[in-house]
Amino acid sequence: MAELPFFSSQASIYDAHAIIDQENLASSPPPTRSSGLKQRKPPTVTPKRFTKFFTPRLSSSTRGGGRQSKAGRQLRDITKNGANLRRRGEVLPQDDMLQHLQADELAVGRPMKRRKVLEQHADSVLSSSPPQLQSSPLKRVQFAGQIDILEDEPASPSLTASDADDQLPDLLEHLQPFPAPIRRLRGSNPTRRVLERSFGGYDALTLGARGTQHCSPWQPSTADFVSTPQDVHSFRPGTAIPFCTTPCHSNSLIAIGDEEGSIRLLDTAPTSDFSTSHLNIRVHRNAVMDLAFSSDDYLLATASGDQTSRVVDMHTQQILCVLSGHASSVKQVRFQPNAGNNVLTTSSRDGTVQLWDLRCSERGSMSTLRIGQRKGLNEDGRAEEPSIRYPRSSLKVGPAHRSTRGTGTKSPSTQNSEDSAVSITAIEHLPHGREHLLVTASELSASVKLWDLRNAGRRGDPIPLASTPLPEAHHRTRNFGISSMALSGDGARLYTLCKDATVYAYSTNHLVLGSAPEMSEGGGRRGRMGKEAKVGLGALYGFRHAGLTTGSFYVKLAVRAAKDDRSEVLAVGSGSGTPVLFPTDERHFPRRRQHAPEHLDEDDEDEDDLPTTAQSRKPHHTSPVHAGADDGLPIHSLGTALVRGHENDREVTSLSWSHDGDLVTVGDDFTARCWREDAEGARGLRRGGEGGGRRWGHGWADVGRAWDDVDC
Repeated sequence: MAELPFFSSQASIYDAHAIIDQENLASSPPPTRSSGLKQRKPPTVTPKRFTKFFTPRLSSSTRGGGRQSKAGRQLRDITKNGANLRRRGEVLPQDDMLQHLQADELAVGRPMKRRKVLEQHADSVLSSSPPQLQSSPLKRVQFAGQIDILEDEPASPSLTASDADDQLPDLLEHLQPFPAPIRRLRGSNPTRRVLERSFGGYDALTLGARGTQHCSPWQPSTADFVSTPQDVHSFRPGTAIPFCTTPCHSNSLIAIGDEEGSIRLLDTAPTSDFSTSHLNIRVHRNAVMDLAFSSDDYLLATASGDQTSRVVDMHTQQILCVLSGHASSVKQVRFQPNAGNNVLTTSSRDGTVQLWDLRCSERGSMSTLRIGQRKGLNEDGRAEEPSIRYPRSSLKVGPAHRSTRGTGTKSPSTQNSEDSAVSITAIEHLPHGREHLLVTASELSASVKLWDLRNAGRRGDPIPLASTPLPEAHHRTRNFGISSMALSGDGARLYTLCKDATVYAYSTNHLVLGSAPEMSEGGGRRGRMGKEAKVGLGALYGFRHAGLTTGSFYVKLAVRAAKDDRSEVLAVGSGSGTPVLFPTDERHFPRRRQHAPEHLDEDDEDEDDLPTTAQSRKPHHTSPVHAGADDGLPIHSLGTALVRGHENDREVTSLSWSHDGDLVTVGDDFTARCWREDAEGARGLRRGGEGGGRRWGHGWADVGRAWDDVDC
């Protein structure tokens, strides 16, 4: 046996035994455990065990969709950051692991010490790793955003902290651009107050804690309207006063009816001449009270003071039929929605509502007359007299509006025949599958009635489905009638213009409180009529303005539905010659406060901090009903008056919104005006002054110069 070499350490003895094992012959017996050498075993953590260990086990509650176990949540928290930082396609090779660690040290500004030791240690670890470790999932770990700052000039082993500081600007360039920091306002100062006011005040910035829920002012929706001298259409002075107006649904044309029974068509497009009428036809021998276009604009229905309503074909400008059945002047006419433009509803001063079906006639249906117009001509080519049609059914709604409290209970005085002569001033069909429901208003009280038209024609006087109560102020003074009604664009709100110079807003879904299958989309079953009308929800809130006065029942209101980037706006005529615009978006309305702030300095008093209800401040109004009256509901004055468009002592009666969102107003000064949105023009007229005649013939939205001085 050869001599064993001399080893100076215990580690060398282990190497010698390894050499001896290699020199053993195949016939030699294998070494036993008693030899004193530690046998190398496979690693205890294999890839399969690694995956099994780091895969969280789902508890019974987690499998059923419940909460995860505590151990699972902890494992999820410690591995969440690493999983989120992985990026597809950025795998860090195993040879570059040391370079990545050096880059991390430079990012935090630490010197790279013992680089040679780290390289030797990494080489020894990789070379001595068993084959099982080479297939470990750790090799597939992806690092996020590797920054190679040592590619151009590798760092020397003797890199110090000062060298790392020199390379820090280069590292920051790779991280640009940096996010802009949030600029926070300091304490209460004038700059903070100006900024808060531009976003709606303190109440808006508190996100509903004390006031409104949004941070947008209401003025932009009403402050940009202006009318120029080119936007004026004049009627012949002293002869015909314009009474009503209605827009087309598919174009920019507007129809205006006057006191002589004529109808004019004007174009509100900016490229057209508004002062010239495109069409002028004589339909009645008396005043035209109301107009309504069909959904396709082929038919125009009129309501006149000659106790008739007529239907005009707009292609030939011929009268197709005359609707005769009322015993007094016809106040309003409406096409029933989703009825194929074949059903009409009219209201009159005789206290009745008539229903007309244009498909029922002696000479065929209305569609037949529209397709072949030659059937209405004589042999000489002259037009025949239009056929006279009579109502399909009638509703005598006048007695129901004579209720003193507006709850639907009839008073004993309704037995008199003269009590039925209550003028039904406004009617509206509910949309969206509830077209069989009709809302009516009268000159007698501020209560609105809800009717089911399927009960029309039954024996006896019909009973309304519901009736809204009167406002509280009317109980202490007297009843004020309603001159006009309009629905919002989505049909959720019903706006009524009352003779007390207040616009009341109702919820159409709560006109009936309790079970109301008649108001469902399918209509429900047509059951028996009740003995009394159900009580509906009263007004939610109201609108008032210093420039809004109602001297007669000819004053109307109209709603522009929200479309594209335009918000919904309510326009109301006035007896003072200044129509008023109200924003209907309820996010602008301040909430009603029960108590005033206890600690409010004089300098901190703001317009948004003042009370907004009628209980806490007296409205600026000329009507006697407002003198110290408690309305019992929020009254908002967020309105803008359109000044200088009409004469101050003349009444602005009817108004309508065109298809393009322009406003047309008609007044007793024998003029019709078109108002368009022009922010720069309106601002210039408000701030320009009277010098040089720059305001001559113009009209603008009067929101005050303070609004123009603030840049929002």
